[in-house]
Amino acid sequence: MGGQDNKSGNEKRAVLRQRLKIKVDPSQVRLKAAGEGYSWKINDPSLRPLFRKNLSKHSVGAYRRLLKEVGNSFFAVRESATQTVELDPGIITDQAIKLQAAMERVESLEKALGAAYEELQCRDQTLKEAQETISVQEQIVQNWQTLAEFYEAKCKQNDYTIGQLKGILQTSETNIM
Repeated sequence: MGGQDNKSGNEKRAVLRQRLKIKVDPSQVRLKAAGEGYSWKINDPSLRPLFRKNLSKHSVGAYRRLLKEVGNSFFAVRESATQTVELDPGIITDQAIKLQAAMERVESLEKALGAAYEELQCRDQTLKEAQETISVQEQIVQNWQTLAEFYEAKCKQNDYTIGQLKGILQTSETNIM
């Protein structure tokens, strides 16, 4: 069993050398690898606590887990690929405050936009109803105009008829007398 683990470890070190183009002596492998030319890319968050202590401070169980997970859940990368920038907490706080204010402003603008949209929809509905009312009123006016034209024509016809009857009556009156 120890021979298999050793063989597997040798294979993994060979892969490490091939990936990084550097040679790390097994006795020089560090979990806290700052300044060693490589660092660790950890994909499994449950392994992160193991990298906070030196190898010599871990139990055999931790060694076995590291051996099992190396190359799968974590692997070495060139140190420059994982360097982090230290930021001034004051700058981060200022930026967080500015971001929060900007987010609040966006939220406020989104609410105002929503209210304006609702107002626009309400006005569109009012305009539509007004246009329908105007259309109905125009139809009513048109009906009244048609009716007025009808009565005007009837009045003219009645005037003509009355005029004719007057003439007949006058002729009859002169004949009777």
